[in-house]
Amino acid sequence: MDELTNSLSLDYPQIMCLTEHHLKDYEIDNLPIHHFKLGSKYCRHKFKNGGECIFIHEDLEFFSILLDKYCKAKDIEVCAIKLNITPIQLIILAICRSPSGNITNFLKNLDSVLNTWYSNKTVFVICGDININYLENCKKRQQLDALLQTYDLIGTVSFPTRKTNASSSAIDNIFITRSKNYTVSPHINGLSDHEAQIIVIENTALTKRRNNTTTMRDINDIFSISVF
Repeated sequence: MDELTNSLSLDYPQIMCLTEHHLKDYEIDNLPIHHFKLGSKYCRHKFKNGGECIFIHEDLEFFSILLDKYCKAKDIEVCAIKLNITPIQLIILAICRSPSGNITNFLKNLDSVLNTWYSNKTVFVICGDININYLENCKKRQQLDALLQTYDLIGTVSFPTRKTNASSSAIDNIFITRSKNYTVSPHINGLSDHEAQIIVIENTALTKRRNNTTTMRDINDIFSISVF
């Protein structure tokens, strides 16, 4: 897994959202990624494959959010973390919906998650494989956009994230609170048939962990989230 971090710049703290990791609980709990620690996870127990997780740079302070009660394998699989940012709270979700998943359940449970944590001081970043093609104006996209707009969220990915010899699609996306400034770009990782996406959010100062002498480390003014 260090191939992921080796291909990315580590000049500033990063968060990695991994979708469809295909691992069991004990495997993801013991997965070593240099300078990162497991922040949150979801693993399938009934079906094969699937699963989402978030790895966060070891220097950053965060809280895990347990969302298992909203998860239903294939329909919606989601995990989340919350980071300290004064005066707001930043909540990052890694999410997946299978192509065969029930879209009604996906929208209903996503709405419940967002409604539970929404406030005028909350900034959301939703990363993942939703299997809704954002290169087309399809009905599922319209339904999802209508839901996200109620929480002032917008999609950021307008380039293909999955390519075959016959087609290309943008079935992976990063949704973010409209007011935030960002740049987003694709990242060919060579580990999946889906390309990763990297988003850099500007003017967002995250709280770093204290070292053993309780001295506060410097605070960066930007960070990136990598989605695979």
